[in-house]
Amino acid sequence: MKDVSYLTDLLGAYERLKIFEADLNKPETFDTPIKGCIGVFHVAHPIDFEGKEPEQVQTERAIKGSLGILQACVDSKTVKKVVYTSSAPTIIFNGKKHTEVLDEESWSDIGFIHTQWL
Repeated sequence: MKDVSYLTDLLGAYERLKIFEADLNKPETFDTPIKGCIGVFHVAHPIDFEGKEPEQVQTERAIKGSLGILQACVDSKTVKKVVYTSSAPTIIFNGKKHTEVLDEESWSDIGFIHTQWL
Protein backbone atom coordinates (compact mmCIF):
# COMPACT_ATOMS: atom_id res chain seq x y z
CA MET A 1 0.00 0.00 0.00
CA LYS A 2 1.19 3.52 -0.75
CA ASP A 3 2.32 5.95 1.92
CA VAL A 4 -0.85 7.44 3.40
CA SER A 5 0.76 9.16 6.37
CA TYR A 6 -0.69 12.47 5.19
CA LEU A 7 -4.05 10.92 6.14
CA THR A 8 -3.08 8.86 9.16
CA ASP A 9 -1.30 11.88 10.69
CA LEU A 10 -4.52 13.93 10.73
CA LEU A 11 -5.92 14.89 14.11
CA GLY A 12 -8.23 12.11 15.32
CA ALA A 13 -7.26 9.71 12.52
CA TYR A 14 -5.92 7.08 14.90
CA GLU A 15 -9.33 6.74 16.52
CA ARG A 16 -11.61 7.33 13.52
CA LEU A 17 -9.83 6.53 10.24
CA LYS A 18 -9.53 3.09 8.68
CA ILE A 19 -7.54 2.61 5.47
CA PHE A 20 -8.55 -0.18 3.08
CA GLU A 21 -7.10 -1.33 -0.20
CA ALA A 22 -9.57 -2.07 -2.99
CA ASP A 23 -9.46 -2.59 -6.75
CA LEU A 24 -12.04 -1.30 -9.25
CA ASN A 25 -11.41 -4.43 -11.32
CA LYS A 26 -12.44 -6.54 -8.31
CA PRO A 27 -15.72 -5.04 -7.06
CA GLU A 28 -15.94 -7.52 -4.19
CA THR A 29 -12.95 -5.77 -2.58
CA PHE A 30 -15.27 -2.86 -1.73
CA ASP A 31 -17.65 -4.92 0.41
CA THR A 32 -15.58 -4.74 3.61
CA PRO A 33 -14.63 -1.05 3.36
CA ILE A 34 -18.24 -0.02 2.70
CA LYS A 35 -19.86 -2.27 5.31
CA GLY A 36 -21.28 -0.12 8.11
CA CYS A 37 -20.80 3.20 6.31
CA ILE A 38 -23.65 5.69 5.95
CA GLY A 39 -22.02 7.61 3.10
CA VAL A 40 -19.61 6.81 0.28
CA PHE A 41 -17.54 9.18 -1.87
CA HIS A 42 -16.67 7.42 -5.13
CA VAL A 43 -13.61 9.27 -6.45
CA ALA A 44 -11.71 6.49 -8.23
CA HIS A 45 -11.55 5.92 -11.96
CA PRO A 46 -9.47 3.44 -13.96
CA ILE A 47 -6.93 5.25 -16.12
CA ASP A 48 -4.73 3.82 -18.86
CA PHE A 49 -1.76 6.19 -18.75
CA GLU A 50 0.01 4.27 -21.52
CA GLY A 51 -2.89 4.56 -23.96
CA LYS A 52 -2.94 0.83 -24.70
CA GLU A 53 -6.61 0.16 -23.95
CA PRO A 54 -9.32 1.00 -26.46
CA GLU A 55 -11.82 3.63 -25.33
CA GLN A 56 -14.58 1.00 -25.15
CA VAL A 57 -12.55 -1.16 -22.75
CA GLN A 58 -11.79 1.82 -20.50
CA THR A 59 -15.46 2.80 -20.46
CA GLU A 60 -16.58 -0.73 -19.60
CA ARG A 61 -14.04 -0.94 -16.77
CA ALA A 62 -15.26 2.36 -15.33
CA ILE A 63 -18.91 1.29 -15.53
CA LYS A 64 -18.29 -2.14 -14.00
CA GLY A 65 -16.22 -0.63 -11.20
CA SER A 66 -18.89 1.97 -10.42
CA LEU A 67 -21.67 -0.62 -10.50
CA GLY A 68 -19.63 -2.83 -8.16
CA ILE A 69 -19.26 0.01 -5.67
CA LEU A 70 -22.96 0.87 -5.92
CA GLN A 71 -23.87 -2.80 -5.38
CA ALA A 72 -21.65 -2.92 -2.29
CA CYS A 73 -23.51 0.17 -1.03
CA VAL A 74 -26.88 -1.53 -1.56
CA ASP A 75 -25.67 -4.78 0.01
CA SER A 76 -24.39 -2.93 3.09
CA LYS A 77 -27.95 -1.88 3.97
CA THR A 78 -26.40 1.09 5.83
CA VAL A 79 -25.33 3.49 3.06
CA LYS A 80 -27.79 6.37 2.71
CA LYS A 81 -25.84 8.59 0.29
CA VAL A 82 -23.30 8.11 -2.48
CA VAL A 83 -21.34 11.02 -3.94
CA TYR A 84 -19.84 10.25 -7.35
CA THR A 85 -17.16 12.70 -8.34
CA SER A 86 -15.31 13.22 -11.56
CA SER A 87 -12.00 14.70 -12.63
CA ALA A 88 -10.85 17.81 -14.46
CA PRO A 89 -10.66 16.09 -17.88
CA THR A 90 -14.45 15.91 -17.99
CA ILE A 91 -14.61 19.69 -18.28
CA ILE A 92 -11.35 21.06 -19.65
CA PHE A 93 -10.91 19.47 -23.07
CA ASN A 94 -12.96 21.53 -25.48
CA GLY A 95 -10.49 23.76 -27.34
CA LYS A 96 -11.46 26.88 -25.36
CA LYS A 97 -9.29 29.02 -23.14
CA HIS A 98 -10.45 28.68 -19.58
CA THR A 99 -10.51 32.15 -18.11
CA GLU A 100 -13.69 31.77 -16.09
CA VAL A 101 -15.04 29.45 -13.45
CA LEU A 102 -15.83 25.95 -14.67
CA ASP A 103 -18.93 24.30 -13.26
CA GLU A 104 -21.65 21.75 -14.04
CA GLU A 105 -22.40 23.61 -17.28
CA SER A 106 -18.83 23.09 -18.54
CA TRP A 107 -18.10 19.86 -20.43
CA SER A 108 -15.32 18.46 -22.54
CA ASP A 109 -16.12 18.11 -26.22
CA ILE A 110 -15.74 14.44 -27.19
CA GLY A 111 -15.30 15.39 -30.86
CA PHE A 112 -12.46 17.74 -29.92
CA ILE A 113 -10.80 15.02 -27.83
CA HIS A 114 -10.99 12.53 -30.69
CA THR A 115 -9.38 14.96 -33.13
CA GLN A 116 -6.55 15.72 -30.69
CA TRP A 117 -5.65 12.36 -29.16
CA LEU A 118 -7.36 9.44 -30.84
